[in-house]
Amino acid sequence: NKPEGRYSGIHTLTDHGDEVNSVAFSPDGKLVVSGSFASVKVWNVAQGRKILSMEGGKSWVREVWFTRDGARVVSKGADGLL
Repeated sequence: NKPEGRYSGIHTLTDHGDEVNSVAFSPDGKLVVSGSFASVKVWNVAQGRKILSMEGGKSWVREVWFTRDGARVVSKGADGLL
C-alpha cells in the first residue's frame, strides 16, 4: 500500500544540472525528452537511461516535443529559437 498523496516513480532522471522546464513523451511512449538550461536530453523510459544529450544553447529551454512520427525532437528556448 502506498501512502495517500505520494508517488513512487519507476525511474528518477537526474542528469540535468538545473531545473527541468519541459518534458514530453514520444508518440509510442518509449522515449521522454526533457529540457533545462541550454540542454535537451532524451531518455529510454523502460530503462531510465539517457540515450542522447544536446547541450550548448544560450537560454532556458521552455518547450520540448517529438514530431508526430517520433523521429525528431524539437525544442524552443526562452529566446524564441527552435
